Amino acid sequence: MAVTDAGDAPDLVPGDGLCAHSGAACSLRAAIQEANALGGAHTIHFAIATGGPGVAALIAPTAPLPAVRTPITIDGYTQPGSSVNTAAVGNNAVINVRIDGKNIGVGASGLAFYPGSSNSALRGVAITGFNAHGVFLLGHPGPAGDSPKNVTIAGNFIGTDGSGTGDDTSGLLVNGMSGIHIRDYAHDNVVGGLTPADRNLIVASSSGAGISVDGVYNTQIRNNYIGTNRSGSSRRNTLVGVEIAGPYTVISSNVVGAIETGISIHGGGVGLVMQGNLIGVGTTGISIADATSSHGIHIHSIDTNMLRNNQIGGTSIGEGNTIANWGGNGVRIERSTTTGTQPRYHGILGNSIHGNGGLGIELIDTATGQGTQPGDAAPPTVNGGQRYPVITGATSSAAGTLVSYGFSGAPNGHYRIEVFSNAACDPSSYGEGQTFLGSADIVTGGVMYTGDVLLPAVPAGSHLTMTATRDFNDAEDSLETSEFSQCFAVPTGPGNGGPGNGGAATPVPALDHWGLALLSALLGAMGLRARRRSR
Repeated sequence: MAVTDAGDAPDLVPGDGLCAHSGAACSLRAAIQEANALGGAHTIHFAIATGGPGVAALIAPTAPLPAVRTPITIDGYTQPGSSVNTAAVGNNAVINVRIDGKNIGVGASGLAFYPGSSNSALRGVAITGFNAHGVFLLGHPGPAGDSPKNVTIAGNFIGTDGSGTGDDTSGLLVNGMSGIHIRDYAHDNVVGGLTPADRNLIVASSSGAGISVDGVYNTQIRNNYIGTNRSGSSRRNTLVGVEIAGPYTVISSNVVGAIETGISIHGGGVGLVMQGNLIGVGTTGISIADATSSHGIHIHSIDTNMLRNNQIGGTSIGEGNTIANWGGNGVRIERSTTTGTQPRYHGILGNSIHGNGGLGIELIDTATGQGTQPGDAAPPTVNGGQRYPVITGATSSAAGTLVSYGFSGAPNGHYRIEVFSNAACDPSSYGEGQTFLGSADIVTGGVMYTGDVLLPAVPAGSHLTMTATRDFNDAEDSLETSEFSQCFAVPTGPGNGGPGNGGAATPVPALDHWGLALLSALLGAMGLRARRRSR
């Protein structure tokens, strides 16, 4: 059915097969009412007369629109003059249908999808100015299959008209709460998609989240620009980019900017996968995180809900995230109450983490005061207290950079040691990990392990760091990653790098108490047996 009227009149006779109000035209309200009454699958397209080519149709309802309760595809790209995004980077979509909530009071969301709306889709519309959420998917624990699933939200402008001028720049078009909110048993829904045409541009208020997911599972959030302008090069409002309180969500290939936190994960965050995202970094490489922000990714145990088995990055090309420019930590895994669940089995692999105000990776239990200072032992309540390796030497030539290290892990444990280079050491002397260089997969044998890893050549004066990730080889693919090690400077002259070795190395702080203890044990071990090597 075709929406031909930008007004707000209701359908004259819902269920009669005709979308028409008293003036014989069809409004968006009437179209949703008619489709709901008829049941079954329907497509709503648009043919609204406007002031001329390129002039968007403005739909400004005076009361909340009816929720979608049957499979409906709402396709704003059918409005004359509209076109999907074709840009691999940025967003050149032309959206000529805008639904604005300026005439509605408290508690209204733009478009809502309720039980019965499975297999619906929303494309090609701008949704602005609603007091609650731009788009709201709501399920309930009722009959199996009743909650919304397989709903696709793709190719829209949420909280923005995409103009970058006037009210759009001043933030007056944002929706009051989340841009997109999915909750209460809605599942298997997709925000964005795999192609440029699927990319949503989402801007939230300075007190809201771009996308929030609560009590749902199997959500996919792919290829969106969240908290940015349409080019993805600068930040726009948005307190939190993505907020997750539910299991099995994939967050992939998004550009995320925010005032406070890029991705916030709390109660019920289990089995999440975060890969290929730019978090705090825009498409042109400049910061889109606020200078006074907190963390890039914050996994935060605040209650008894499980918080485990989440993966940040990966081991294949393109799976690593760039997490940079946050005022706090790049990645922070935290327990803040003694009654909170222990956040365990979080893998952090193959990422570029740099330019953050705090540690690149922070494992911390603020409830017990453990892990609060750089170099502190990681609290056993967070990622199992996984320790970082200690770099004991580095030599670089045209053939590559050979890095020697020691590590104390579980007996016969399987670990992945990752090595990173940095143009400068973090002021704390721990990390970060700007450029991933390579890895070594090891089995510890005894508790103490020494080894070498040969990597691509890095410039003299570069600062190396390492992480250790334990692979439990279980059915859940459980991984636990450490914080970054202390920095180690590649020598600028003869010698083996690092402090106090007689080489012309860039100075770095002395080893911490953990590093000294481990190094002492390693030297003793090397006097008793040959060094084991992994490359």
